[in-house]
Parts: sequence; structure tokens; C-alpha cells
Amino acid sequence: MFHIEVGNTSSLKFLEELIGLERATFKKNDSWADGELEQMSKKRNCIVAVARLVADGKLCGYVLCTSTGLNLHVSKIAVRADCRRQGIAKGLMQAVLRMAANQRRSSSSTLHVALDNEPAVQLYRSLGYKEDGLLEDYYTPGRHAYKMICDLEPYKGASEGGLALPATNGRKR
Repeated sequence: MFHIEVGNTSSLKFLEELIGLERATFKKNDSWADGELEQMSKKRNCIVAVARLVADGKLCGYVLCTSTGLNLHVSKIAVRADCRRQGIAKGLMQAVLRMAANQRRSSSSTLHVALDNEPAVQLYRSLGYKEDGLLEDYYTPGRHAYKMICDLEPYKGASEGGLALPATNGRKR
């Protein structure tokens, strides 16, 4: 079981936890552990949601977003390898989408995802995202991405257990 915290935390210990998970999750070319993560987390429009295991409080996932006007852009999401397939990514995404719709009054959310990352594409579709274009050679030559967009209207007024949102298999959030 896990719980989710949403905020704009910039403490050194918190940042070290994020960087550790970033290094463990992504290959060097895809990792933001060498400065990008720290730079992004210091921006005023940055929103970070983290998932922690209830048993020991250890970080098991995070999502990093930027809020720009009426749009929330999801920049990065990571879940520890031993914690995957437990609804953590979905719970993190639902938390930031609800927060964006209700507190920031955002009307849409965008993200980019590798075409070959089928589990992520399916997750985003289950949350209401739709393909909105193809970004050729987005990551590297020959490695393309979908641009995806989600209407946040279904998330407006939805509380943690709101009926407008898909279920998370009964796990504590």
C-alpha cells in the first residue's frame, strides 16, 4: 500500500530521494539526475507528487509537472521497479490531474510518451489522454513520441474517491 503527497517540496533530502529514484529508473540518456531534475523542481510552476510506501515511508514513485496557464504538462514520471503494477503511476497521475483541475483551474493536460512504451500509453489512455500528434525523432533519431492531451473537465470537482475518476484497485492513496 502507498500514500500520495502533492506539493512543491524543495528540501535537500527530498531532492536526493528524487534523484536516487531517477537514477534507478532511467538509462543515462533519459535521466534528469545530473541537474535537470534539480533545476525543474526549483521553478515556481513546478508541481511534484510523490508516492511513499505506507510500511516504511520510502519513496516509490513521483510525477513532475509544470503548470502553465490553463495547461498542466507532465514532464516526468517514475515508479521504482519493485513497486510497479500496483496502481502507483495511476494514483500519482490522478492526484495531479485533480489538483490541476480544481486548484489551478487548468482545462487540459499534455505529455509526451515514447511510441514503444505501450504500458505508459495504455495508462495515459485510461486516464483520458488522446493522441494529439506524432513527434518524430523526439528522443533520438528513430525514437518517436506521441504528443497526448487530456481534457480535465471530468476531474473538476472530483475528490480523492470521486466518481468521475477511474478506480485504483482499492489501494490507499
